Amino acid sequence: MAYATTDDFADFIAPTSLPANATRLLERASDVVDEILIGAVYATDDSGNPVDSAVIAAFKKATLYQAFFAMEVGDETGANDRFQSATQGGVSYTLNTNKAPQTLRQSADAINVLRLAGLLPVTPYVGRIPTFAEYFYWTAE
Repeated sequence: MAYATTDDFADFIAPTSLPANATRLLERASDVVDEILIGAVYATDDSGNPVDSAVIAAFKKATLYQAFFAMEVGDETGANDRFQSATQGGVSYTLNTNKAPQTLRQSADAINVLRLAGLLPVTPYVGRIPTFAEYFYWTAE
């Protein structure tokens, strides 16, 4: 399930028209947001979806930035990184021999939204450091 709707996306990219693949862009963008957040800690419901309204808003905004990024780059899967050049009429392809990807797969804006929301696992902890027992044996009251 995407963290943003096609209506959200239409509002976000206005006055640009909604692309035909908007639903797929949002689904893939949500997957990338999940990938960025591996190791992040936030409260979820039984389905694993965030429950805090600020976290939900950050997921939505990051998803919109990521979908817009994929739309603008024109390579939502990263598959074009395999090619250094291509010609369609005479069917001429040159494979990319460089091992590093040529295009970014994650939107810097999406990462920044999640970082500013304190969701990235590299967010520094400020305050008293809990003891081992407090950290590993915490119980809700």
